[in-house]
Amino acid sequence: MKILHFVESLDATFGGPVRAIVDLAAALVEIGHTVTIVTTDSSSGPAEWSDAGDRPKVLSIGKPGLFGLALSPSAREALSKEMQSADVVHAHGVWCYASILVCRLAARFRKPFVISPHGMLDEWPMRQKSLKKRVYLALVGSRWLSGASQVHLAASLEFEQARRWFPGDLGIVVPNLLDTAPFQSLPEGGIIEPALRQLDPRRGRVLFLSRLHPKKGLEILLRASALLKARQRPVSIIVAGEGASDYVAALADLARELGLEDDELIFLGAVAGDRKLALFRSCDVFALPTHHENFGYVLVEALACGLCVVTTRAVAIASELQSTGAAVLAEATPEQFAEAIDHLMADRNASRARGEMGRQRTLEWLDAGRIIRQYERMYSRCAGEVRD
Repeated sequence: MKILHFVESLDATFGGPVRAIVDLAAALVEIGHTVTIVTTDSSSGPAEWSDAGDRPKVLSIGKPGLFGLALSPSAREALSKEMQSADVVHAHGVWCYASILVCRLAARFRKPFVISPHGMLDEWPMRQKSLKKRVYLALVGSRWLSGASQVHLAASLEFEQARRWFPGDLGIVVPNLLDTAPFQSLPEGGIIEPALRQLDPRRGRVLFLSRLHPKKGLEILLRASALLKARQRPVSIIVAGEGASDYVAALADLARELGLEDDELIFLGAVAGDRKLALFRSCDVFALPTHHENFGYVLVEALACGLCVVTTRAVAIASELQSTGAAVLAEATPEQFAEAIDHLMADRNASRARGEMGRQRTLEWLDAGRIIRQYERMYSRCAGEVRD
């Protein structure tokens, strides 16, 4: 099959949705399908994809004109050429109007299309700028969702929260695909240790790795750390990730107000590749006090590295995380996170054994070979259906 994906941007800082598309596209090519990713901005896409060969092809069509409401003639020509040979179109995200333009063109060529909201229709994001989003759905979005052959959700909780915005019989739940190959043989923690030398080695290490944004709840973790310190149960907090400079400065101010010293808290910035895997292996607990998370790649990465995780029920895959036996779900409060972290730190040997069990169950749950076949079946069903 030839599968055409659309995503607004391939910039990795967009987080999970971009990760989902990159890993899925590569896996589809690996099992023999042809994949084209259409985007309005490919400047940050994987450099090795510039030459298609046996890799996904990236087609940048540029930003739509007329206040984002129309594709340029050259974009329509290039997209039409790709569309004519496609078997199915897969649009990612909800709030980009270019996605609707691409799917309208798909309908014109009588090509079925799939839509993945990537958590954007969940309850928490729908409460943010609620009026604007509801107007958008009323004017164009609901009709677009209803015209899809399938609406793809990454978790059962996402389906339950999003189904009010599209006909329920269109929904299909398939986990996001994770390339599990890097987690089969993990690097030792030594390569990251020089960056952590200022931390007190007697304390357990709690890792927060994510985009630094108020949605992620890092303030809760900092306050939980201060509570543990006051109870004579101190831990070291390692923060890995980047964010807006004013927000990062506010986090540093909060840490000082809470009395967290340099040997108790460290901001590493962005960490990737083997250094990221080594960082997971160098820590005792992973904590993410998020207010909303759809698939939560970083949570499954932590589990796949053998860490116990503490997070909230605001994660769409919360029940799947719990089923691994290595995840603790807590209310998004400093008190609850302090209690959960303290419990895991109380017997680190037991937590490591629990984490290893969670690692095995996570790798089984997210077996890439099994999941890519689920996507393949979804696309095959859609390709056999032509909508007028």
